[in-house]
Amino acid sequence: MRARAEAVGGSLVAGPTQDGGFLVETHVPLSGRPALTTTEATA
Repeated sequence: MRARAEAVGGSLVAGPTQDGGFLVETHVPLSGRPALTTTEATA
């Protein structure tokens, strides 16, 4: 997933939190978002 985010100019950071949880933070520019197909849009 990190490679996919970076391929469109975004980033992905994941790791454990101090309270024992897990955090995943992603940033993907809207211009890098692929267009939805008809199947995805109606699902």
